Amino acid sequence: MSETRRPRPPEDWRPTCPDGLVAAIKADTCLKHIAPNERLSCLLKKMAGKTHLDKAEVYEIARVKSPRRAARVDALADECGMRTLTGVALADNDLTYGQRSALLASIPGVGIPTASAILTWCQPSRYAVIDFRVWETLRHFDAVPSKRIAFTSFHYQGYSLVINELSAQTEMCPFDLDRWLWEFHRNKIQNSGQAERGRAL
Repeated sequence: MSETRRPRPPEDWRPTCPDGLVAAIKADTCLKHIAPNERLSCLLKKMAGKTHLDKAEVYEIARVKSPRRAARVDALADECGMRTLTGVALADNDLTYGQRSALLASIPGVGIPTASAILTWCQPSRYAVIDFRVWETLRHFDAVPSKRIAFTSFHYQGYSLVINELSAQTEMCPFDLDRWLWEFHRNKIQNSGQAERGRAL
């Protein structure tokens, strides 16, 4: 699989990539150097380059990304169907980001965030994980229009296109951008909100 090829986006989506966000990423000298924790680092090494996943591997990713839903993967998912679905989603084909995430989210116990984790942790140069932290960071910089907690494949499609544009402008891979957005929320936005609440008490 080519490292430079990106899944085809729909023609009617226009991602927003504010200059302030690009400048914040380029100027940062701290957050972009925070490494994944040991558990995620081990998982990345294990999943790197996988062309399909078996039930145990999907369950392992689900346990890290969404522990409360992971039991459904173990209890309900079909082994043969799992290999087929993950193989199609991870293949170098013309599926969009949204279509890939929707395909994986059809597996019992796998929502869009876990689907994005499957894509990203197998192919970190092509995909990024979506969750409330990265979305709220993008919203902080006016890169997405609204607060979203229950993500759909539409959200992942748009998020991925924003990530692609950021990648082109910052020369960071999607996985590293996802990590930066996550850490920005945890270290800047969340801490700022806690400070504001403390002053109000």
